[in-house]
Parts: sequence; C-alpha cells; structure tokens
Amino acid sequence: MMHSDGVSELNEIDYGASKIILEVAGYCYLAIVVWGEPPKSFLPRVRKVFRDLIQEYGTQIEHFEGDLSTIPEQINTQLETLRNFQAKQEHSDPNKPSPLMLIGVAVVGLIAIPWGFFHYRDSVNRDVEKTITTALLSTPELAVYRLNAVAESGKLKLVGQVPNLVLRQRAEHIVSGVVSRVAPQWSIDNHITAVDVPPDPVLASAEVQRVAATLNQTLSTAISARYAARQVLVEGKISQSADAQQITRAFARIPGVQSVSNTVQVQPLQIETRFYFEAASATLNSADLVSKIPLIKSFLNQQATVNLKIIGHSRSSGSPIVDQDLALRRANVVRDALIRQGTDPRRLQAMGTTHLPPGVTDDQSAWLSRCVVLEVIPMATLPPKRAH
Repeated sequence: MMHSDGVSELNEIDYGASKIILEVAGYCYLAIVVWGEPPKSFLPRVRKVFRDLIQEYGTQIEHFEGDLSTIPEQINTQLETLRNFQAKQEHSDPNKPSPLMLIGVAVVGLIAIPWGFFHYRDSVNRDVEKTITTALLSTPELAVYRLNAVAESGKLKLVGQVPNLVLRQRAEHIVSGVVSRVAPQWSIDNHITAVDVPPDPVLASAEVQRVAATLNQTLSTAISARYAARQVLVEGKISQSADAQQITRAFARIPGVQSVSNTVQVQPLQIETRFYFEAASATLNSADLVSKIPLIKSFLNQQATVNLKIIGHSRSSGSPIVDQDLALRRANVVRDALIRQGTDPRRLQAMGTTHLPPGVTDDQSAWLSRCVVLEVIPMATLPPKRAH
C-alpha cells in the first residue's frame, strides 16, 4: 500500500507477542519491532520520520556499503524522536506498548539501512544479468548456446560452453561492451569453455567453397580449396604476397577447420588476349567485339581490385606523330568498346606507343606490331586522370 507521503508499507509480520512492521522507500527499508498494539498516531509519525530521513540523507543511505560508523549521527537523533514519542504515549496510557519497542526501532532501524542497500544492489545485479543475457541472445552465432551471466559484488561471471575459442572471445567482447556501458567499474570473469565439437563435413566443405569464391571475387586471386579431415588445402595463384596471409586467416576462421595448408604461388595477373588491326586502321575487328570484349569485361567483374591499362601499338611508318596518333586511337577503340559493355571508365586507361609490343621483334611479321596489349594494374597504382 502506498501512502500520500511517498512511503509504502511493505508488510506486517507477527512474531509471538510482538509484531514487525516493514516500511520501504526505494532502496531503503525500516523495520519496527512492536510489542502489543501501537497507537494509531504512531504509524503516521514513523512514516514522517522515515520520509525525512530519506529526503535529507538519501545520498548517504544509497551509497552505504555496510560500515555502521559511516551513518550520520542525525539519523540516530531522528530515530530517538520515536523513543520520545513512545515515552509520552506510555506516560499517558500505561496500557500502551512496552518501551522495549523503542529499542527495536533504534536497533532494527540501523540494521535496515544495510539491508535496504543490499536489496537494492541485488536488484541492480539482476538487471545487469538480464541485459547481458539479452545481448548474448541477440547475437545469432551465440544465441544457440546456453550462456549465463552471474553478477555479484561488482564482478560478472560468464559460464557456458561454445564450440571454439573464437566464439568464446566473441561472447566476452559483447559482454565487455555492455558492461562498459551499464557497469563500467565491474570486472569480467570469463568461465565459458570451448568444447571441441566435430564439425559437419558437408557444411564445412560448403563453407570452404563459399569462402574461396568470395576471395576470388574480392582479391586478385585465382585459387581453389579442398576440405578434408578438418584441414583446408589451398592452391592457385595470387598477384600479391600479402594476399597469402589474408587467405589463410579467412579459411582458419571457419568452424571445424583446425589447420590451413596454403601453397598458392605469387604471380602477377596477366591477360594474354591481344587485339590486332589492319595496316593504318583503328577499326576493331567485329569478331573481337563478339568474343574478346565480353571476356575482358568478365575478367574485370571478377577481379574487383584491379584496373586495366590499354596500350595501343603501331609499326613505324616514317612519321612518329602519325604513328603515335594511330596507336592511341587503337587503344581508345578498345576502351570505348568495354565502356559500352558496362565497364566503369575509371578502371580503364588508354595510351599509345610506337615501341614494339612485348615479345615481338623487328624480324617478325608486321601485323604482330599492329595491336592493343592489355596490362593488369592494381587500383592504387593508376595515376588519376586529369580533367580536360
């Protein structure tokens, strides 16, 4: 029952010839031991004293940690007014309750302060446990495991089982984030154990294939991977040595994988396809438009981290200016064909040269020098285009 002064009567407990009246206001309880039946005017007086204590000394009471010497003397003085009140009542009517009640008020009143504090702290612990449990259940990879948080004395203990150390660390990371927000002074004692659960070989193999496909799309790689006996065997080619470590880490994170054998070879990506032209011409062969251009576009779609340098070549005709212009027009016609196929123009750079193409010598047929060569370039190495 809540009274108009903000103090609620929690309960009355009969104990032999005595009675214990409990009053509560937020984090603080007051227990009053009564022998006999108290006068009607006594309970309102108790509530007023209790309300005044909460209003004036609420902060000290809220932060009380069990040391009775830290209780302000004024609290005892306020409780003493109840003794005086009872003495007056008893003087006027000898049939009223015994003065022993006042000892109960004074002593139990002091004890009620730490009792209320510990009840309040227990309520805080339960709230933190509920918040932690909700966070763990909201994480898909952890929700299927029975993980519990036990809060006590400024410490949070995590218990349960997960199939690997990665998930154990994941759980602790999530809990740390919550604790730093709701209880930053608390420490975390992680007793979650990582149990080695045999993986489903079908699911593990499918995940290995998915990761391999993803790596081939996001890195400049051409790799294959096989799963057997909790080991991943990786083969293929990569364009940068740094990719090898990233590939190993990606497969090692798959649940059920204990080791990764990585035998990839570092080889810069190359496109062997070349476009050839008639003498003094920059017109693209119609057959190349149908067969070669789609292949180049598909390559760029699969290799999202590279750009393409398109280099036009022309055989010397005696006029360097004419030859240079012809070589550049040949590069531009290939670039434009790729753009029409949907390639991002920012990934293409066209240039012309009168030098012989790689692998071609002066004594070879002239048509071998009338071509466009493609060079794969990591994105960061292409110079920015200048505005015209």
